[in-house]
Amino acid sequence: MVEKLTITKGKNPLVIVDVDKIDGPGSVPGTLVETASRLISQEMDELDPLPTAYTLEVGTPGAERELITPRHYRRTLGRLVKIKTKTEGRVSGRLIEVTDTQITVEASGKERQIPLESILSARSRVDLSQTEE
Repeated sequence: MVEKLTITKGKNPLVIVDVDKIDGPGSVPGTLVETASRLISQEMDELDPLPTAYTLEVGTPGAERELITPRHYRRTLGRLVKIKTKTEGRVSGRLIEVTDTQITVEASGKERQIPLESILSARSRVDLSQTEE
């Protein structure tokens, strides 16, 4: 699915399309990005939506993405997150549970439930202490 579309201004704009899995944890397979790039390029060639030449760039939101919706949090289950809340300040830890109204983060050996409505900003983080197999 298309996660985000950005078109830069200028003589030859850059069209940036971020694609992501619909839901659940795990990375986006490279084959999905390749297929999406080919299909988007074909559609743009047919529709010709921009009056000038442009460059198309298709990728993923990345390992350290901004977390906004419950789906974003579900995509990040099991990973490290850094969160700024209205009431508790900054919280960093591993995301271990997500519902439509709150998340649970394991931080310093303790589980902390954080209502989504109290989160000001959140990002996933790269965990260099472990390697995935």
